[in-house]
Amino acid sequence: MNQRSDIDRLLRHWMDDGPSTMPDRIVDIVADRISVQRQRRAWPFQRRTTVTTPIKLIAALAAALVVAVVGYNLLPSQGGVGGQATPPSTAAPTTAPTTAPPSGPIPLRDGALTEGRYQMEAFGLSIVADIPAGWFGDPYPFLASEKEFEEGQVLITFMLVDGLFSDPCHWDLDGTGTSGGQSGDVEVGPTVDDLVDALRANTSYTSSTPSPVTFGPYQGQELEIQLPGDDVLSTCDIELGDSTGSYFVFSGKDSGGIYAQGPDNRWQLFIVDVGGTRLVTLLSYFEATPQADLEAARAIVESFEFTP
Repeated sequence: MNQRSDIDRLLRHWMDDGPSTMPDRIVDIVADRISVQRQRRAWPFQRRTTVTTPIKLIAALAAALVVAVVGYNLLPSQGGVGGQATPPSTAAPTTAPTTAPPSGPIPLRDGALTEGRYQMEAFGLSIVADIPAGWFGDPYPFLASEKEFEEGQVLITFMLVDGLFSDPCHWDLDGTGTSGGQSGDVEVGPTVDDLVDALRANTSYTSSTPSPVTFGPYQGQELEIQLPGDDVLSTCDIELGDSTGSYFVFSGKDSGGIYAQGPDNRWQLFIVDVGGTRLVTLLSYFEATPQADLEAARAIVESFEFTP
């Protein structure tokens, strides 16, 4: 292959690769070819120079190289050999849609509860409370630490009270064998203090010294009563359909029919005037109740928000 063909081939190969600088090996070959190329002597006139054909070719090629390199460097960057890769466009990261948490309290439902803030309705009042996971609800409303009754279970419920039984063990005053709707033989005035005084005056059970309690803007009294053991409960009046006797402290159609849940049952009572309604919150437990359950129950009660 002749010298010109060699130079053409090398330059064409280099330009096809598209580099921004000329490789050293091509520079060396071109310089070598120029140094050995035979040239005619120039004419002895200052204003005109005659160049031989090989020199014209080399000059044209060199000019073409300059134009190619400059033009190439002015092109937009792109991937591939000899160019700076342009990073691929990336779409903005998307976030998986999430379910928005409830905007308000969850209506109390029947059965096992997840942790949350729940709303209950009782006697025309709205009661909102923070309830931990694992508790059980009843729309009555009624809360329990266990699904089935066990000794030591914690219960929380609400009631309205219009009277008391002087002897809670012998409550069947009209002989019908039904506790619902029977009026107690101890009338109680309408205030919180009236009920507290009547409870403390009864000697069928023992009562603690009351202490003030506050739920937001609503004030009342808290006290605990200790119910008797099995020696008394086994002699109590029996309600129709039951096989054992029942021990009723409170009377009235809205008393909830709450009776002693077993021997030596303990009741913590929170008696509060909520906008003219004397509401009784009853927390039932036993000596065997786990301390953690009792603390959880008290935390539920302390979280109450009442709305008339």
